[in-house]
Amino acid sequence: MKKIIVGAALMVFMLSGCQGHAQKYCQQVTAEFSDADAPEELKKLTVEKLIQNVKYKKQQADIKLENGVIVAKIPCEGVSPSTYFRSGKFAIYETYDAAGLANALAGMASISADMGIPFEQLVDTHFAYGASIGTCLIMRMEQFQALVNLQEIKKLLPDGLTFAFGIPEKGAKSVPVFAVKIVKDAPITLNMMKDAAITESRNGMSYDVNLEFKKEYKKAWEELTQKNTNKCLAIMLGDQVLSCPMLMAPIANGKATIAANMDKQQAGEMAQRINFSLPLEVLITEVKMLD
Repeated sequence: MKKIIVGAALMVFMLSGCQGHAQKYCQQVTAEFSDADAPEELKKLTVEKLIQNVKYKKQQADIKLENGVIVAKIPCEGVSPSTYFRSGKFAIYETYDAAGLANALAGMASISADMGIPFEQLVDTHFAYGASIGTCLIMRMEQFQALVNLQEIKKLLPDGLTFAFGIPEKGAKSVPVFAVKIVKDAPITLNMMKDAAITESRNGMSYDVNLEFKKEYKKAWEELTQKNTNKCLAIMLGDQVLSCPMLMAPIANGKATIAANMDKQQAGEMAQRINFSLPLEVLITEVKMLD
């Protein structure tokens, strides 16, 4: 049985031949949680988010949690079943300081040069700051990713370090590259959040996305920010860094802000993506036609 991970690594497939059915739903999708041992509350929240996402997109689907797996009946539209499950996982992670990775980056540059690829063509380290090791040309992103996936490169890096790309600004040719501590149990996850909403930035020329945590998780957020004062935290959706601010002091009000020079529409879309993101990754295990 082939499993399809819905989230950071998504494989899309299409089904056809159901357009002739007269019934409302003609496909049934069965999906499992990537973490079968996850708390029941996270599984239920994931299903709730799937249903909310379907309603927001004005789609139709009957999605239920049955015996620990997700069962979804979907219409005869000829679209990919994975469309109904597509969403990145929201989380906030600790990071590595770029300055502390100088030896590892030097080793990466050496290996890259031996392969005939000057490292400076992949990453411009002149723009390194905080957790960002520099910027990568958008046209070179796949090449950089292939380099860091080499076993000899991984041996140079601290355990858990993952290089993640930021959001390219409109018209930009490059994106920042961040050194993130990706762990199975992220310090901050979607179930800890109350909501994400847009607000006008202080300069009055752009919009930000404000994150508010549930009352019972405000202390966890304060402790994380206290631990990482004068360090950066990576706010991520899927495998993309939405923001990676340097913390100047602990945050006790249970809030966080994503400031990325966005217009109102961009900020609104980001807030919606966060609000409808899934707490758990979902694996499609079966798609069958209904009688």
